[in-house]
Amino acid sequence: MNLASEEVKKNMNIKFIQLEKVPLLILIIAIIYFVYTASYEIKYPGLYYDETLFVNGALGGLDNSFIHKRIFGIPVMLMSYIGAVKAWLFYPIFHFLGVSPETIRIPVIIISTITLILSFYLGEIIFNKWIASLIVIILATDPSFIYTSRLDWGPVVFMNFFKILTLFAFFKIISYPDNSPNYKFIYWYILLLVALVLGLWDKLNFIWFISGLFICSAVFYFKKIVKIWNVYKSQILIPTIAFVTIISSMIVGLIIPVINLGNKTSESLSQRFFRLSNAYETTVSGKAVYEWIFNKSLPEATWVNQLTFLILVFLLIALCLFISSNSNYKSIIKLGSDIRRTLLFFTLLFGLISMQMVATRQAGGPHHIMMLFPFQHFVNISAVLVSVELIIQCFRGVFKKWERFIKIGCITLVIIIFSNFINSQIKVNNRYSLALHDKTSFNHRWTPAIYKLSKYLNNYQNEVDFIVSADWGFHTQLFGLAEAESRSKYIDLWPTFNDLHQLSDDEKEKTYEVFFKGKNILVLLHSEKAEIMKFSRSNFLEFSSEFFKTSELVKSFTNNSNEFIYEIYAVKG
Repeated sequence: MNLASEEVKKNMNIKFIQLEKVPLLILIIAIIYFVYTASYEIKYPGLYYDETLFVNGALGGLDNSFIHKRIFGIPVMLMSYIGAVKAWLFYPIFHFLGVSPETIRIPVIIISTITLILSFYLGEIIFNKWIASLIVIILATDPSFIYTSRLDWGPVVFMNFFKILTLFAFFKIISYPDNSPNYKFIYWYILLLVALVLGLWDKLNFIWFISGLFICSAVFYFKKIVKIWNVYKSQILIPTIAFVTIISSMIVGLIIPVINLGNKTSESLSQRFFRLSNAYETTVSGKAVYEWIFNKSLPEATWVNQLTFLILVFLLIALCLFISSNSNYKSIIKLGSDIRRTLLFFTLLFGLISMQMVATRQAGGPHHIMMLFPFQHFVNISAVLVSVELIIQCFRGVFKKWERFIKIGCITLVIIIFSNFINSQIKVNNRYSLALHDKTSFNHRWTPAIYKLSKYLNNYQNEVDFIVSADWGFHTQLFGLAEAESRSKYIDLWPTFNDLHQLSDDEKEKTYEVFFKGKNILVLLHSEKAEIMKFSRSNFLEFSSEFFKTSELVKSFTNNSNEFIYEIYAVKG
């Protein structure tokens, strides 16, 4: 009899262990789906100008194109608000593997995969492995995450990575007992500080996250932080002082000088709020990136916005039911305190970042909206868990015998809702994949014709002195894709030609003498229908007739829809 019972226990333990492995299996499946979807037709769309602005820095800063600041000759800031974190990481990649669409895009997909893994373990710390599994499935199928990561539009990849790494380290620290020191604590604390510094260096709008996190931490974990300080003060004092010094220096030296950058508008805060609300709706639903890349409307969007609304209604109903059935209103404060605090933490963090975005007149693009990712998903999941707990507590006293069935019903409803939501994301991803496979409807700025243009120039680059970009949109890609020994011939003069009509005759003469006089040059333009900058093309043609001995259109390129998109002029000064 004892042997039989022991066998039963053993079998139950085996089944439990196997069940425990299911969340890890889900994590692996989610990663496989993300990597496959994000890397499908990896060369498409064509490389984009902003996507490759870091290439010169990653090659060591061969010229001053997109090098805002150097220290001891090493690029540290690519633009006034974008640091050289990505350039530093890609330096060995380009050194050993060269520059190509694959070496530009595959590494950021790998980094985003690490972000997914960290999100799983973050979810495990905050919730449990099963909820962590749900989180990673939602993130891995989210088109806004997949395609902004694939193209690192913004850039956003390192921003997302450092956000999740920061939160992972923070909640790891908070989870430690505060009654006795743990030698691992200092490592997590330093990791937290390093992630915050690198995130701000990567892009200065990371300050939105940093300030939001500090406020949320003080509001919800103040007592815990004080206890941690009392236990670990001797270990964390110096790192904390160093961190405050570095962040303060970056705020004073980098952030304050760029606050007033950009064109000033008469847009009110309310107008900016509604504009950003619309940008949020189109970004998280997958529409914004799709329409920007493919220049057409997305036939169907994800249900994330509808899901958020549905969950909010669900939470309010559950809250009302709970209050109406409980005379002790204070009990709601104690109910599911950890989940409730998580819900309020991420809701406040989402709100604080949103407020800072509204206050920043330069904000408005999908890459700015991605600063809120993936907090909307954490809010939704936390709200559902709180709602379920409220409903169970509400009916526990009335239908005590039915409590188990109420739990099963709630869990089933949650599974159905999130399954349909995840399915909506997968459907949108399929729309992206079909458009990538079709290869005929890319926005001119993302056209794969850039590869044909680059190949042509590589064949003729030894026959000319310089290759000049007279319009915006193709220099950084061509510079990166060029052969190493010929990159010095590529010059980006679109700002000069776009503003040429504002220059004096002497300034025009000087431009001619510096860049064109006595040289054989290929000048690149967009076709008349594809031009991007308003005056670049007309100004170049006027400049050409005035200064060049000969100017001849030698080659035109079409996109996959047979529309003329690029022109090459051979000029002699």
